[in-house]
Amino acid sequence: MQAVIMAGGNGVRLHPYTSVIPKPLLPINEAPIIEIIVKQLRHHGFTRVSIALGYLAELIKVFLGDGSKYGVQIDYSIETKPLGTISPLTLIDGLESTVLVMNADLLTNLDYRAFMDFHRRQRAAVTIGMCRKAIATDLGVIEINGDLRLKLYREKPEFMLNVSMGIYAFESRIVSGLPKDRPVHFPDFINALIESGENVVGYPFEGYWLDIGRHCDYDRAVREFNQIRGELNID
Repeated sequence: MQAVIMAGGNGVRLHPYTSVIPKPLLPINEAPIIEIIVKQLRHHGFTRVSIALGYLAELIKVFLGDGSKYGVQIDYSIETKPLGTISPLTLIDGLESTVLVMNADLLTNLDYRAFMDFHRRQRAAVTIGMCRKAIATDLGVIEINGDLRLKLYREKPEFMLNVSMGIYAFESRIVSGLPKDRPVHFPDFINALIESGENVVGYPFEGYWLDIGRHCDYDRAVREFNQIRGELNID
């Protein structure tokens, strides 16, 4: 099986850390997050890992090498100009018919093999990993009826939403429709697939998932790592 890790972003929300080191190499205790991901992928049966790079690409290449020390084949593609969150896939040669695509800044105990098996059973063009998350607002929320009379006033409510985990299964045939010379962002691509009648499904996940995109999330990952290490399949 093949996995693609999207690791080309600048990590601006984690400055100043990412001014000298790419976000995927930020350590979670003793190991960079991208190394944790590669070890997890190997555990779940992936033999090839393709990494889409941009910002500070050489540092990641030097650290991971060809993947032999992890028991996988690692290859790289490098974008010379920003291509959004999905078009970097067009730079990867020899995509398998079905591939896992994921962001490089995630900490999760997701069973990637089970995720891919679900995708195949659904006969989907794309499967999006999703989990439930409470989204809080600091404002009072007002519900009104047609004549502007209040139905309900809620102070600082929380809304439970299905959110994307940044983990996807793709049928690579759909990548052929992406442009190679201009950026395309993932939501626009997915909505276009839905409008064209493709089967796009969600994979509900109830385990541990953390997007390490902000300082508070990175600090949380460092704090919680040892608590969930046994569930990560990296040893």
